[in-house]
Amino acid sequence: MNGSARRDLAIQTYCLRGFTDSRVVAQKVAELGLAHVELAGSHAGDTTPFPAAGIGIVSTGVVELAGGADAMRASLAVARRLGVGLVSVDFPPAFSPEAFRTAERVAGELGLRLAVHNHGGGHWLGSQAMLELLLQSTGAEIGVMLDTAWAIDARADPIELARLAGDRLYGVHVKDFVYRQGREPIDVVVGSGNLDLPGLAAALDRIGFDGPLILEYEGDVRDPMPALHRCVQAMRSVW
Repeated sequence: MNGSARRDLAIQTYCLRGFTDSRVVAQKVAELGLAHVELAGSHAGDTTPFPAAGIGIVSTGVVELAGGADAMRASLAVARRLGVGLVSVDFPPAFSPEAFRTAERVAGELGLRLAVHNHGGGHWLGSQAMLELLLQSTGAEIGVMLDTAWAIDARADPIELARLAGDRLYGVHVKDFVYRQGREPIDVVVGSGNLDLPGLAAALDRIGFDGPLILEYEGDVRDPMPALHRCVQAMRSVW
């Protein structure tokens, strides 16, 4: 573990998408020794098992924001209902500068921070250049939910992206890929693929990051727990 204090870790409930009952998901999260989640839409129906198990919800998403202000408010209804202040978001490519202004206004009205999830080289907001333009073109209501594996997929250094985002880095999806022939990404235990996990931890310390660290591993849908336990162990080795 590096010199920082032990961090509370979270997990994206999408990692457990093979389990549709939120009571089972909450139990699995507790079995991993974790007490926080980012809530995927598939688990946003019955959320009562999470607080009942002592599990906090640090963010929701990933939510696509499109349309006008009313449509955005509707898309953010789950976060409002749960009193969660951070939402992982995506925007469609047709988004205009005026639409970003609307998103900022709606986020301000609702007391939310919107964290854009970079989704790889094929995503219009996946590159370092586009994320930099986004940050330059928006205010503090909109920041970044850095996905480390998809950053690598976009041939960017997640450590450099964390530095670039600075105080607009609102959360980190800790995720790792290897590639099959043809660059098909395959989820692996974090730190065992292309992600420099100790380097990431040190970089986040340097910029004073104090947002949620959210495990994301999408492999082994039917039986994810063995790999998830190894992921948690790897993250605990640096946080």
